[in-house]
Amino acid sequence: RTCTKVYDPWLPPSILIDNGVEPASLDEVLSQSDFVFVVASVTSENQGFLGADSFAKMRKGAAFILLSRAGVVDFAALMAAVKSGHIVAASDVFPE
Repeated sequence: RTCTKVYDPWLPPSILIDNGVEPASLDEVLSQSDFVFVVASVTSENQGFLGADSFAKMRKGAAFILLSRAGVVDFAALMAAVKSGHIVAASDVFPE
């Protein structure tokens, strides 16, 4: 059984549930997912919020797919996690 867990600090859990996904903490999504899709806009509150600690929480071999704004990710930490072989990553956005 596949369960789609979603972390969204701005939407109430009821909206997530009504749309067929399970609300979860960021730590839960990172540590329990084989694929992590990031589709967040950059705000003053989430600039670079996904860093080395976040990537270390991910399962070995998990895929990190960045589809939003590069500013939400510490790219140096992302590249270090990929180079170490801990995770794989794909992105259609870059810091420059």
